[in-house]
Amino acid sequence: MKSTCVRINLLAAALLAFFSASALALPTSGQLVKITDGLGNGSGGEFSLDVDANNTKDYFSFCVEMTEHITVPATYTIQSVADYVDGASGVKDDISDAAKWVMWNYYKGTGIFNQPKTADFATAVQTVLWKLEDENPASYDIKLYAAVLDQATNGYDISGGVVKVLNLVTMHNGKITQYNQSQLIAEPVPEPATMFLFGTGIAGVAGIIRRRRMSN
Repeated sequence: MKSTCVRINLLAAALLAFFSASALALPTSGQLVKITDGLGNGSGGEFSLDVDANNTKDYFSFCVEMTEHITVPATYTIQSVADYVDGASGVKDDISDAAKWVMWNYYKGTGIFNQPKTADFATAVQTVLWKLEDENPASYDIKLYAAVLDQATNGYDISGGVVKVLNLVTMHNGKITQYNQSQLIAEPVPEPATMFLFGTGIAGVAGIIRRRRMSN
């Protein structure tokens, strides 16, 4: 009986770990991602990402760099999912907290980003992201940029979410033939209360199974 209880508890723990991981299912290195055009005027702007190229819109993204090459629609390989840009130079360039904050709040549509998502607005966000990452765009939305810098006094908090860089490459015969524009994505994390309720439910199911086994 003791070994049965142990197995049930281990199963409950495994299920909880599985669903917790599934709630934050970021892409992984080696996966393919198909990129199609989204909102924006000219280069950059919002793109649609289809991870594993299975005809689903999994994320939207913005370019981090200006000088790397990307075409749409096209399919690329994810070299890494990180907090930095990893390009041909081999230098890992960390993404600023301000850029992460912009991406997360654009994703949620909160604060200064609480406005219709239009091509003009997506373009403005892209230029500000480039400016924040020292990509030196020819022009950028000065008003939005100033509002982002003003946020620095309160800290660039992205509680409830995670923002990552998809470092994309072109592969041929298992070798990298080109480093492509890295893409910035956002993903919500599961709320602690939700995961607590789920865990309580799993524990309850395990308890019922254990009692039934004991009664038999």
